[in-house]
Amino acid sequence: MKVAPMFGKLTSLQQRIITGAGIGLVFVGVFFLLPTFMFTLLLTIIFSVIAWYEWPPLFYWNNQFKQKLFWLITPVYLLLPFFCLTLMNYSNYRPLLIVLFLLVFVFDMAAYFTGTFLGKHKIAPTISPKKTWEGVLGGYLAIYAAVVCWLIWQGKDLNADYILILCAFVAVLATLGDLFESWLKRKAAVKDSGTFLPGHGGLLDRFDALMFIAPVFYVCRVFLMHFFF
Repeated sequence: MKVAPMFGKLTSLQQRIITGAGIGLVFVGVFFLLPTFMFTLLLTIIFSVIAWYEWPPLFYWNNQFKQKLFWLITPVYLLLPFFCLTLMNYSNYRPLLIVLFLLVFVFDMAAYFTGTFLGKHKIAPTISPKKTWEGVLGGYLAIYAAVVCWLIWQGKDLNADYILILCAFVAVLATLGDLFESWLKRKAAVKDSGTFLPGHGGLLDRFDALMFIAPVFYVCRVFLMHFFF
């Protein structure tokens, strides 16, 4: 999957902004304007591209396919999150999906920009040289503000303890998901999981932060539904 020539003339930051905005519009449009099964179809397409084109190459270390590790990790890291998202899409907890994607998107973008312009202290330089503690803090503060704004909009009581803990979980899990994929890429000696999304890399590079959070949202769906709505 090659990047379109028009994107090649833009800087990495411009590509990231344009592609990120495009992804957001697609998700919002499909989620709110089309039947429920269309969102499942969108998730299925994303999962299929990742599973068939981007995921297996990450397990070729030193020109050898790590088959045992592949079959051990794939059900938990790749299949489980999309399965949880699909289950929520066909339940009374469907509104949580928009909250989940919003939080991950806000954290990812805020962490990226904060880390790019203010980042100095590396988290794991041998795994992900660009990821910094400043970026994580910026992402955390951004989702904290997003949660507070959402609760005010919904007319909900603001419980400071719950907000602090929830945002901390999202920030930690999103960072772990990103670092885990970065570790796989480092072992496979590749820069990105693919080239499908200009400025981001592959689809997995865009959705890696979601992988650890989606199952937690599904497990805690009753509490989260009451908390956000």
